Amino acid sequence: MPPSANQPEVPGFDYFVVRTRRGVADSLAGLAERLGTGEKRAFESGDQLLRLLERWSGVGENMTAAGGPGNAMTNPKETP
Repeated sequence: MPPSANQPEVPGFDYFVVRTRRGVADSLAGLAERLGTGEKRAFESGDQLLRLLERWSGVGENMTAAGGPGNAMTNPKETP
């Protein structure tokens, strides 16, 4: 059903499966799969995973690594 005039259109979603390797200390490595296409890519770091998701989603300009600019993190217990 199409959205009504007073209801904004909800953007679509991309779906991914991310498998991580166990036993790799201080590292995030594994395999990411883009559902619907079956495309799979290995990654060796969190930064590589982020870049892969950026490329697949087409939203790279809006994503930054944790702790980077635009990723202010707050503790929910501190938020009024």
